[in-house]
Amino acid sequence: MSAPVWLITGASNGLGLVLTLHVLRAGHRVVASVRSKAKSADAVKKIEEAGGSVVEMDMTESQESIANKVKAIGRIDFLINNAGYSLLAACEVISYVNCTYVLSCAVLLTDLGIPCSISEMTGEVPADK
Repeated sequence: MSAPVWLITGASNGLGLVLTLHVLRAGHRVVASVRSKAKSADAVKKIEEAGGSVVEMDMTESQESIANKVKAIGRIDFLINNAGYSLLAACEVISYVNCTYVLSCAVLLTDLGIPCSISEMTGEVPADK
């Protein structure tokens, strides 16, 4: 059986980068996403030197663009939807546009990614105990 394939979003720093490097050290294949390769050059270098690949993906892109990028990966066994966006403001002053953007970071890729690759998924979800 070939190595499992992971798609890890938000890999430019923090948990996404650490998890990406950990999974690569375990011998798995990782496609990591960052908003901008240029702005994330250090992370991109670390990921590629560890054997991973990096794709630019931003939740402000069209759904079609994101879906095409996910489809291009092929088989995805594990999706870690780590991309995020912080919005620090009182609820009553948050605009609809900002609220939609925050929610799209959390939901859009999961909504697009899993249907694009569900027929190829081999990762198992543990049963509730």
